[in-house]
Amino acid sequence: MEPGVSHRTFADDTKLFADVSVPGNRDALQRTLANIETWANRWKLMISTPKSAVLHVLHDTPSHYALFGDIVPERVGVKDLGVLISSKLDPDAHITDVLMRSGRVANFIHRAFVSRLPRTYIRAYKALVLPILLYGSPAWRPWLMKHIRAIENFQKLFLRRTAYKCGIDVNCLVLPSISTLLDEADRSLCLSIIKNPDFSNFFDSAQTITRAQRKFKVPLARKNVVHHSFRWRVSRRSDVKEILPA
Repeated sequence: MEPGVSHRTFADDTKLFADVSVPGNRDALQRTLANIETWANRWKLMISTPKSAVLHVLHDTPSHYALFGDIVPERVGVKDLGVLISSKLDPDAHITDVLMRSGRVANFIHRAFVSRLPRTYIRAYKALVLPILLYGSPAWRPWLMKHIRAIENFQKLFLRRTAYKCGIDVNCLVLPSISTLLDEADRSLCLSIIKNPDFSNFFDSAQTITRAQRKFKVPLARKNVVHHSFRWRVSRRSDVKEILPA
């Protein structure tokens, strides 16, 4: 890796990233690609340029990068570990995608079962729909009301259809709200990070004279989308004592 360029690898997927506002980092990124090309040729490994992508995060300054003599295509969004990441880092495209996929599974559940027992549909919803709907939620949790309402309304629609099919009042069917489930996912990930010594510097905390004893320090966020991302969101909403188990 060239100075100024970082990478993350999971299985056979590798991501290179650099702050291109720093002079020289665009060239460093291209030199890193050239180094990867040399390494791949030495080990006779195939890397597909068309399957690779350039994502300009929070800026739209054009910049072209080449790999094996071909220009790496630029995208406005890429799917990484099942989460659709847009160049603006907003969750709009991902939410649209998961609602569409979750909707197909929810429709299948109502077509596949002829039971009039509501617990049959609720169990199927929890087992088959919620994992799709909430997968990776700490990475894309919405903050705009239109997105929150869209997901909440999806669950309410499922409950109304289930109540109609079972011939009962919809108020008899109770599920935790989507906001509650999102809070639980945030807390679970936060707890895992705090307990893992490899991520000891992920959160900043400071001693206080309150009963909580320690509070998260909220880093400065210059972009609204960063202000609502996981690290900033959890730091604002919780203190260390609330996250750690009793």
